[in-house]
Amino acid sequence: MKTKISKWIAVKNNIIAEIHPSGTVQQNMTETPWNSDVKLGENINWYDENFKRIPDNELVKLGIRIDNRGTYYNKDNYRQLKLIIDYDIPVPDNYTEKKPVENEPCIWKNGEWVIDDEEKERIIKLARINEIIKQLQLLDEEYLTPRILAGIAMGDGYAISQAEKHEEFAEPLREELKRLKIEHGGFK
Repeated sequence: MKTKISKWIAVKNNIIAEIHPSGTVQQNMTETPWNSDVKLGENINWYDENFKRIPDNELVKLGIRIDNRGTYYNKDNYRQLKLIIDYDIPVPDNYTEKKPVENEPCIWKNGEWVIDDEEKERIIKLARINEIIKQLQLLDEEYLTPRILAGIAMGDGYAISQAEKHEEFAEPLREELKRLKIEHGGFK
């Protein structure tokens, strides 16, 4: 006489909570074939009557699982992404699958992404501020070398002319920088 080999499972709230071999059967357990696919922690509804695992795409078609896998964008902050890589994960209300306009600051308006002109202008001004700062640094490096600064202190004519040339180029940049900082909200 052959011994029947099987697995016994305990299900709690539709989740496979325990799996035991044949010799360790306890009360309130269900017998499954020895070659069943049952896995601890999975939903019992993901299995057919023979305890074979139903493929996820079929479970989605049957309405048993939810497939929201993909990239979602926060409607309040277009830079914030949510990547959903598993089944049965709900998409938060403030996220959309629609992609923002590429390489542009966006806001969510009337169910679509639109370019945020104020933010775009702010970004352009910030870029110009950074460009001016870099230009001023390059002017300092070119015209205000330690040798020139020492020459200015000594009253050297060439050194003083270099400092004046520096000021001729630097002053308009400083004025533009000051104006941009004020327009941008008082950066220091």
